[in-house]
Amino acid sequence: MLALVTLATVALSTGANAATNGNLVLAFQNPGGTTGATSTLLLDLGSPATLRDATGFVNLGTFSNISANFGSTWYDATTLNVSAVSTWRESTTSTALLNRDPSLTLYVSRARTSAGTAGSASSASLVSSQTGVSTAGSNISQTIKTNSSTYFAGSSVVGNTSVAASGTGGQYLVNYNPTSGQLTAYNAFDGSLQQAFTSGSLFNFGTVGNVEAALDIYRVQFNNNIATQYGFGADLYTGQFIGTITLAKNAGDSSLTDIGFTAAVPEPSTYGLLGIAAAVLGFAAARRRNAAA
Repeated sequence: MLALVTLATVALSTGANAATNGNLVLAFQNPGGTTGATSTLLLDLGSPATLRDATGFVNLGTFSNISANFGSTWYDATTLNVSAVSTWRESTTSTALLNRDPSLTLYVSRARTSAGTAGSASSASLVSSQTGVSTAGSNISQTIKTNSSTYFAGSSVVGNTSVAASGTGGQYLVNYNPTSGQLTAYNAFDGSLQQAFTSGSLFNFGTVGNVEAALDIYRVQFNNNIATQYGFGADLYTGQFIGTITLAKNAGDSSLTDIGFTAAVPEPSTYGLLGIAAAVLGFAAARRRNAAA
């Protein structure tokens, strides 16, 4: 069984709808769990550009869906796993932009391994290749958006979304198998994009306090030569840390889940890249004005 919900209200109802191309999706799976062992829950968080451009802390809402699918003590379910993923995919040669992201721009998670410093990464680096990003973009897109049950062993298809409860290959939406553990994500990344929940809180994080799960979010781009794009001239196929998604028990009702995002604090070199991008945009605008004169 699969349910996908959109970030629209505090208490969201579940539905069987495909995620929008380019949106960031939180995926939950509980293989071997006592509740929801064969279910996959997708939470559509909307455009990742909102998080990419954020500063400080962003409250993404309070949700009842996780407890509804995996039980009221979801936060202590050691079999429950969560990951985040998004791809804006047209073609490898497309020059189209979505919120300034070129085609095949990926947003993917890594499990945060320690509290560290809020605004800085504390997870395994994310490095791929031209082929890897293209492969991941195709697999992610087909996983989230289409009826491609061939990607899944024992998959269930609801609406226009196909998701596997478990599997042994590398292209699964949630890359966990009770026998073999975490698998290569989307047959492209070195290791999983997931984090497993623990018994008790994970750690105390920044201004959020105790959290049950924390995912560092990385932006990976396939193109860097479109003058008006975000990340013009920046590295290809390598994850740029944009911030951390946290899941915490609601203070008033522990069955509810508070989801938030703490934005990355830019490194000094990032300011230089932003300056170059601003200069390019200014030059392009000046040329348009001169041409119109």
